[in-house]
Amino acid sequence: MRKRSLVVALLMVFMLSAGLVVRAQGPLVIGVSNGFVGSEWRTQMIQNMEAVVAEFNAAGVAVELV
Repeated sequence: MRKRSLVVALLMVFMLSAGLVVRAQGPLVIGVSNGFVGSEWRTQMIQNMEAVVAEFNAAGVAVELV
């Protein structure tokens, strides 16, 4: 149990440090693959993602949605 907690903690530290390195290099780029936009659920998903990206950009965090 203790070994598992250590592994989880190390993974979290690695993920956080990797995120900081990516952010320091320039704008965050989020890619979305959506093969079928005809359903209401997928259309709403794209609209929600665009709204969140706009909120981040308004807050000064450079995010690009591809």
